[in-house]
Amino acid sequence: MSSEKSGALMSEQEYRQRILDLCDQPLRKVRSVLADNYGQPLAETYVSKVDLPSFRNSAMDGYAVRAEDTRNVPVTLQVTGDVPAGSPGDVALTPGTAMRIMTGAPIPPGSDAVVRVEWTNRGTDQVTITKSVTVGAEIREAGEDLRKGDSVGVDGDVTSPGRIGLLAASGHDQVFMWGPAHVGVVATGDELYPVGIELPPGGIYDSNSHQGRELVKRAGGVVSERITLTDDIDEAVAQLRELAQRSDLIVTSGGVSAGSYEVVKDVFNKLGGGIFTGVDIQPGKPQGYGVIDETPVVCLPGNPVSAFVSFELFVRPLIRKMGGHKHYQSPEAPAKITADLKRAPHRTRYLPATLDWNTMTVETPHVHGSHRVSVAAAANCLIRIPGMHLDAPGSDLGDVLSAGSTVRVVLLDPLT
Repeated sequence: MSSEKSGALMSEQEYRQRILDLCDQPLRKVRSVLADNYGQPLAETYVSKVDLPSFRNSAMDGYAVRAEDTRNVPVTLQVTGDVPAGSPGDVALTPGTAMRIMTGAPIPPGSDAVVRVEWTNRGTDQVTITKSVTVGAEIREAGEDLRKGDSVGVDGDVTSPGRIGLLAASGHDQVFMWGPAHVGVVATGDELYPVGIELPPGGIYDSNSHQGRELVKRAGGVVSERITLTDDIDEAVAQLRELAQRSDLIVTSGGVSAGSYEVVKDVFNKLGGGIFTGVDIQPGKPQGYGVIDETPVVCLPGNPVSAFVSFELFVRPLIRKMGGHKHYQSPEAPAKITADLKRAPHRTRYLPATLDWNTMTVETPHVHGSHRVSVAAAANCLIRIPGMHLDAPGSDLGDVLSAGSTVRVVLLDPLT
């Protein structure tokens, strides 16, 4: 194990890049049906197997006609048949007549326009048309959306509902995609007890592994296992080596600070290869990473809010990179704060907060602390408050951001 120079804080950007460097390419390519693809990136480039639309069809319910026959309106035409969606549409239109046609139905030979049903008396044997149309009116031409061979998705494109719809429309029922990272979630400490039992004196409920499990899922990963690491070093080593065999990544919380009984640090002391340092963020200063049996391990601090913030800043990008995503980091947006917020001299503060999308204002609890589990409960973003050490020379921003100031927020969950 090694530690960075005592007292020196690594920048957030440098530390994030170090974590991203634990993986140099997406992990695995899997073939899957479209129904199982949502949210994962494509692993190959796909082109349309057909023209879209594949045939000329009606854009409206109405009547297929020759535009020339509607030149002088009102005009009454004989209705010679119906063309429902799904029909072959191979019966030709006779000049001076009309055919009832439905949206999406093929344009019959001999017709060059569609009259909207609203511009008629809706007749079934004969139809009176009250507005003239021009050639091509309400007709979707074959291939006007895409031509056969046009791209419908490239390596890294996320399979959103719209992308899945496009792939299906263009003839693909299965695709290769990048599979999600399998992540082992580890909480540390003999003081932790499962939720649901009566706590003994000095015991606390394990919340970090539950929080970590859901953070992994939100980042697009799959939880391989969720465990609590014992403080016994030899047993802890065995636990982590076993978990490494079933995981692409291990994320631990706790056991990385400077005090005694820091089990994660002790494990890497025994195995070697761990890096532990301070990073210029608050909360989340103590951080670490390493490799156990070729499986990368990211070591987060143990306080729940510190673990929450650190995961979003460092682990989420890594999980997304492992899963083949082109964009690793969470999107950001500007928003106005609703109360004064203090700045830190030497670290960038990240505060769990709730963004109101209607007003683009962001609210955060009045009292913060890395141990306060409640502050992250309703969070759909993190407020970023740059440390004063990042101010440009001569800047006079001060140590407080006033209510109404515009800040950047890191978006966490678009559903809330």
